Amino acid sequence: MCSRHLLLPLDPQCFGTPGDGEDLYIAGSDHEVDYNTFQHKNAMGRFLAIRGSGSQIAERLRIHHNYFFDQKHQPGNGIETLQFGLSGFSMSSSNSVVEYNLFEQCDGENELISVKASGVVLRYNTIRDCPAQFTLRHGNRCEVYGNYFINTPGLRIFGDDHLVHSNYFENCKPAITIGNGDGEVAEGAKLTCHDRPDRVLIAFNTLVNNPQNILQPGRTNGLGATAVTIAYNIIQGSEAPAAQISGPNKDFAWKGNILYKVSSGGDMPGTGYTTADPKLKRDDTGTFHLLAGSSAQGAVTTAYPAVKTDMDGQPRKMPLDAGADQISTAKRMAQVLNTTWAGHTAAEVKP
Repeated sequence: MCSRHLLLPLDPQCFGTPGDGEDLYIAGSDHEVDYNTFQHKNAMGRFLAIRGSGSQIAERLRIHHNYFFDQKHQPGNGIETLQFGLSGFSMSSSNSVVEYNLFEQCDGENELISVKASGVVLRYNTIRDCPAQFTLRHGNRCEVYGNYFINTPGLRIFGDDHLVHSNYFENCKPAITIGNGDGEVAEGAKLTCHDRPDRVLIAFNTLVNNPQNILQPGRTNGLGATAVTIAYNIIQGSEAPAAQISGPNKDFAWKGNILYKVSSGGDMPGTGYTTADPKLKRDDTGTFHLLAGSSAQGAVTTAYPAVKTDMDGQPRKMPLDAGADQISTAKRMAQVLNTTWAGHTAAEVKP
């Protein structure tokens, strides 16, 4: 289709296609997919699959305000809720945005969202009660920020030069998984490998009441990860250690993290955190935000130019607050979503 909106918001769609195969498949560029409901899938295939042409992933897509609901588990793989690319597209940049989408009760396979492309921004999405994991599987230079992960296995990271910031994780097991690579694409490994994470920033996230927090699983002959920075995250209320890291890893940087009511720092070095009450309180959105006077408020005097907004879509200004929330009087541009804001019956407005 050649229209600006692949599916116009004035004629929203509700997908419930029976049988195997994708509900919606996109190979072309410059499409917008918005205000649709993808639901009740009990077969092989994805709700939404993004492809391209040759080795180039589809470009300049905007996928927003859609509702993905009730995807039943199937044996094997190939049943992601949203698959953005394939390994053969992974070195090409999409320059696309996936934002303000709601995912609930989706469990097609172990990967919920699988990104196999470079240069994709995924922001302000809500993933709730999904037993599958959001995975940066192949590709580089993706940005994941302002997302809400609630009662789900969180985010898993492979590839290089990703920015993961200002995300909210509650009751996740685990919250953030740093991949343990089994190959290095930059050194000639196949694109299908688990590419060693290199130069990844994991910063300004809030992790609350998670059975597991920051995890790197072991791998036989694993390559670990290199030059990963884990900075200014808040981790609160967990019987598990803050970090369980297997490695081998090189040039990890831990800085300014705040721990409170956590069993231990685990594999996070003592120089990488302080123990203090960040004064988090659940607000009218149902998520934990900072109270004035928090130890996180103004804790960061070093500029992070890539970190421009917080979990509410509010601008960050120096000095920066640790964690996903920046105390602000600016208009809230994002929050944890429900069907008031996403899906075919939603109003065409941001929260």
